Amino acid sequence: TVGSGNYVSGKFASTVGYGNDITTSGERTHTFGMENTGNAKDSVIIGSGNSNHAEDSMIVGYGNTNLTGATGAHTFGRGNTVDGVDSTTLGNSNINDGKDSRVFGLNNSVTSQGIRSFAVGNNNSLNGQDSFLYGSGNTNNTKDSVIFGYDNAATFSAYFTGDESFLIGRSNTNYGLKTTFIGYDNTGSGDNSFVFGQYNLVEEFGDNSVIVGLDNENNGPSTHIFGSGNAGCGVENGAVFGHENIIRACCDSRQDGFRDADKSHIFGRGNYVFAYDTTTVGSGNKVSGQLSNVVGYGNRSYINGYRSHIFGIENDVYSGIDNTTLGSGNSVNADHSLTVGYGNTKTVSGSRSHTFGIENFGNASDSVIIGSGNYNYAADSMQVGYGNVNSGINSMTVGHRNHTQDDSDGSEVFGRENTNDSYRATTVGSGNHVSGKFASTVGYGNDITISGERTHVFGMENTGNAKNSVTIGSGNSNHAEDSMQVGYGNVNSGINSMTVGHGNLNQDDADGSEVFGRENTSDSYRATTVGSGNYVSGQFASTVGYGNDITTSGERAHTFGMENTGNSKQSMMVGSGNISNAENSAIFGYGNTTTETAERATIVGKHINLSIPDAFQFGPNNSGKVTILKNGYIGIGRTGTQPFESPTELLHLYDGNALFESKENGGEVRFYNNEEHPLFHNPSQDDIRFSISGANQRINGDLILSTGIGKKGQTLHARVFQPLTHHIDMSGINWGRAVTGPSATCDESKFVEYANIQNDITGTDGLVYKHKFGLHSAIDFCHPDNNPDYMPPEVGRKTLYAPRPQDEQGILSTEAVQPTGPIFARYTLYDVPEMDIFSSFLPSASLNSGAKYTIKNIGKGKTNIFVQEGDKIDLFFTGFMIESRFQSNTFVSNGVGWFVV
Repeated sequence: TVGSGNYVSGKFASTVGYGNDITTSGERTHTFGMENTGNAKDSVIIGSGNSNHAEDSMIVGYGNTNLTGATGAHTFGRGNTVDGVDSTTLGNSNINDGKDSRVFGLNNSVTSQGIRSFAVGNNNSLNGQDSFLYGSGNTNNTKDSVIFGYDNAATFSAYFTGDESFLIGRSNTNYGLKTTFIGYDNTGSGDNSFVFGQYNLVEEFGDNSVIVGLDNENNGPSTHIFGSGNAGCGVENGAVFGHENIIRACCDSRQDGFRDADKSHIFGRGNYVFAYDTTTVGSGNKVSGQLSNVVGYGNRSYINGYRSHIFGIENDVYSGIDNTTLGSGNSVNADHSLTVGYGNTKTVSGSRSHTFGIENFGNASDSVIIGSGNYNYAADSMQVGYGNVNSGINSMTVGHRNHTQDDSDGSEVFGRENTNDSYRATTVGSGNHVSGKFASTVGYGNDITISGERTHVFGMENTGNAKNSVTIGSGNSNHAEDSMQVGYGNVNSGINSMTVGHGNLNQDDADGSEVFGRENTSDSYRATTVGSGNYVSGQFASTVGYGNDITTSGERAHTFGMENTGNSKQSMMVGSGNISNAENSAIFGYGNTTTETAERATIVGKHINLSIPDAFQFGPNNSGKVTILKNGYIGIGRTGTQPFESPTELLHLYDGNALFESKENGGEVRFYNNEEHPLFHNPSQDDIRFSISGANQRINGDLILSTGIGKKGQTLHARVFQPLTHHIDMSGINWGRAVTGPSATCDESKFVEYANIQNDITGTDGLVYKHKFGLHSAIDFCHPDNNPDYMPPEVGRKTLYAPRPQDEQGILSTEAVQPTGPIFARYTLYDVPEMDIFSSFLPSASLNSGAKYTIKNIGKGKTNIFVQEGDKIDLFFTGFMIESRFQSNTFVSNGVGWFVV
């Protein structure tokens, strides 16, 4: 004991100072200072007024007390009271009852629950083990928690525990397990939550939530809120980013039966979300439709707006599944619809519809609207433009203020202010009105009435009032079905008719008529009118030209020209000013007239009047004309005082002489009666009157007269024939064919080997023939030298053979049977060299050999016809072919077969 007034009762104790008291319990206690009390062994007291009742403890300071429970405690400071084992207290007025706890500061309190706790600061209260406090005024009633700051509280209740929490800041209050608070005046009771900011509130169901910001509130698990003034009410897995947003699951009764707003996300300001799994971006949006996405401002997704997608401003989706709305001021009630634009309205009927534009109204499913101010009431339709109204199912409307009415199913309208109320009609243009089914119009102001089914109008201000018709042009009016009009101002009432032009009129009786031109009138069945100012009333009639008139009597009448009048059926006029009153007549020219008696007559000329039936008249006027009757009588010249007098002879010259003249290098003049066998007849003064000049005049055989034989002579042939006589029982009459040269399929069995030139062969007429048209041998026929390209004209080409009787191969019978009756053959010569023209008329001759030849076609080159030895006719032709008809009654025989000569 060192000092004064000290009292030491403890063994091995020591004291230095004044008024210290070491009791008998203070074994090995050491006090340094004044008025200290040592009442526990192995303790140390330094200071004054300290009282130690804990073994192995230490006090340094003034007025500190280590209670009996503070074994191993270390207390430094003033006025501290310690009852915690192995605790450390540094500061003033602290209370430390926590085992192994540490307290640094002023007026801190650690209860016995504060085992292994740590408190630093002022006025802190720690009532949980393994906790840490740093700051002032903090309260911690939880274990394993940390608090930094001022006036923070980590506490617990009967339902909550704030263990393992982490608080940094001021006035934060936590009731939740494993939570983190950073900031000011935050309150939380949700486990595993994180709060950063000021005035935030995590309520009892806000487990696993995150709040960052100011004045936010959350009462739902796993919800994240970032921003200020946001509220999450009972929402699980929600997220809010922004200001003053509300995401709620605890809504009014209208939400009954719907899932909470779990899994919803908000980005923006002032948004209200009440629906499940939604995304909201923007401000002022209200979302009650589940699985919705809303982006923009002031949009509304109502409870029945399931899986809606809204982008824009103040759009409202009241109901409907899988809607998409983009724009502003749109109102949608339809399923599976798309709306893009401003002020569009989509009713509940508009499912699967699509609207693009401004202030459109969609009231039908599977429809499309593009534009503004359009109204659609029909399903499966499309509208493009402005102010259109559609009520036609499966229709399309493109343009401005078109109206497609209820009956216009399947119709298409393109243009401006058109009206369509017909089924499957097409309208293109402006101001058109279509009521006919399957009709179409292109243009302006056209009107197709309800009668105009399958009518098509192209142009301006046309009227279609009949089915299956076509109108092209302007101002046309059609009232007849199966008709067509092209032009301007035409009026048609004729079924199956066609009108092309200007101002034409097809009246009621003009069925099947065609009119082409200007201001024509047709009121007849199946008539044709071409031109202008024509009037046709005759059925099946036709007119081409100007001012022609075919009356009702002019059935099947045809006029071509100007101002003709057809007053008879089956007549024809070509020209102008003609008048036809005769059936089956024809007029060509100007100012001609047929009377009713001139049936089947024809006029060619000018100012001719004809009343003779079956007659033909032509000429420059009614006096100078030629008249031909059907019996062949010809009248030439004036007809005297009887203008319609008929000719009384084969050739009737009314006045004047006849002249027959053939000038140098001219052709032949022939006279035939077309009889087969000629009779020699000398012309008499009554038969024919003509003069002949030239050399070599002769009569030979059946040639009555022939003059000027030669290249440059004049020739006149006159022939007379007898009638042809045939016998039905005639046999052996066949036709041969030409032999013109080698053949690629040369078959020798098809021909009889017999020399071409037979000398001293006696024919049936008893004469000996040396030059015959017999058969080539097969060797000669097939020899390449006989190729038509190389043979001279006289060789090989004239060869022909006779056919076998009744044998399709056409070869003469090789049996020893003489043919009966004549043999006919035909041969053709090709590709002979060009020679001079002999005559412009082909000659016809009967030769004395018993054979007859007729040259039918002009060829080119020279050919020889051999009749008897030394008797030959040379014929000259230009062209490409000679074809001759051959008839013979002369035959030769070699004892095996018969051959034609």
